[in-house]
Amino acid sequence: MQHDKDSSHELLDEVLSILYAKWERGGTITPEQLVRVKHGGHVFTRDVVENAVDTGHVTYKNGHIELTETGFRRAKTILRCNRLAERLLVDVLRVRDELVEPSACRLEHILSEEVAESICTLLGHPRTCPHGNPIPPGACCRQAMTEVQPIVRPLSSLRPGEEGTIAYISSRYHARLKRLASLGVMPGQNVVVKQVRPSFVVAYGETELAIEKGVADEIYLRIPNNMHKP
Repeated sequence: MQHDKDSSHELLDEVLSILYAKWERGGTITPEQLVRVKHGGHVFTRDVVENAVDTGHVTYKNGHIELTETGFRRAKTILRCNRLAERLLVDVLRVRDELVEPSACRLEHILSEEVAESICTLLGHPRTCPHGNPIPPGACCRQAMTEVQPIVRPLSSLRPGEEGTIAYISSRYHARLKRLASLGVMPGQNVVVKQVRPSFVVAYGETELAIEKGVADEIYLRIPNNMHKP
C-alpha cells in the first residue's frame, strides 16, 4: 500500500512539473494532450488528472488544466529540486549525460527543502539548470543577495590573500583528480591564495603549489564570511 501511495505522489508531482514547465513557456495543456505526454516513463491517465484535481493542486479552465495556487507552490518546489539536482549531477558529480535526467527525476521526490537549500548554497546559487531553464530561487538565494554568506566560488575568482576550504573539484580528467589528490589538494583542505599571475600559487599546510588557471577554474572553495569580498 505504501508503494502505491508513493507512486501516486510521484505521478502528481510529475503532472505539476509538466504544467509548471508549460506555464514558464506561456502555454497550457488539455487533459487529452497530457494523456499523450511521455515523461519519465510515466503514464498520465484521466484518473491521474482527476486525482490532481481532487487534491486541489490542479483545476479545469476553458477546457485546459492549470495549476491552482497550492499546485503552483508545490510545482515550483519540485522543479527547484529537479534543476538543482541536475546541476549537482553535472557540475560536481560529472554523471554521464544519459543518466542526468532520470537521476534528477528520482532525486526531486526525496530532497527536502533543507537539503535543496544546502545544495543551492554549495553550488553558489545557480540561476539555471544545465539546459538553461531557470531554477526557482529559494530563501537562501534571497538571503544571499542581502547578506554576506558562506559561498562556494572557483579558486580562479579569488585574489591574493583570500582563503577558503575546498568544497569539491569539478574535473572530467581522472588523471588530474588523482594528481591533485596525491598533492593533498582535496575536499576539506584549507588553502590560501598567494598570487594569481602569471600562474596561481596557493599555500596549504607547509606546501605552496603553482597551478594553471584551467585547474584553478575546477577547484571550488567554500569562502568564510569574513574573507568574502564583493
